[in-house]
Amino acid sequence: MLSDDTALNLTRGSFGELLLLPEDEMESVVMKRYGKETFRMFRYLSQEDHFVETEKVANASLTEQDTPQILMKMWKDSYLHMQKLAVTGVYVPFQLWKVDKVIVWRKMLDKMYHASLNLSLRLTHELDSERELLLLPEGKLEGALKKRRKKIDAKTTLLSNARLDLDDAIMLFHDF
Repeated sequence: MLSDDTALNLTRGSFGELLLLPEDEMESVVMKRYGKETFRMFRYLSQEDHFVETEKVANASLTEQDTPQILMKMWKDSYLHMQKLAVTGVYVPFQLWKVDKVIVWRKMLDKMYHASLNLSLRLTHELDSERELLLLPEGKLEGALKKRRKKIDAKTTLLSNARLDLDDAIMLFHDF
């Protein structure tokens, strides 16, 4: 379940960025998750749109020593497609890399669906945990109960709005 701070951060930050085109959003997610160097590699590979050798990726991103490790990390997280080739004669493994945009889009859309489910579950949990208080007439509440009711109302409004924003983002992201 989401904490209050996580839900608040989701409403303030992530959903506005999800309204970008899916390719820009993919790059934004890679930038936030892995950093600037990895973002450069990902962007280069997504613009190339075909298999590229590790050495060319390293030259394009200007980080030769860390390139294989970074590419492997993105591959393990399903952001890249890797193909190994063996050169004839002496066995020298050759790795080629490519961004499979369809797979990455599906992965991000899946994460958005999971986030929407988490928000729905959190909203249901909040409403169920305070059911007795919510059933009382608001006019009869005083003092601490009134403050608690306002806090619950604010929390449920925040979660509902976050879920609506995320649903809009899913719809826009899915239709691209």
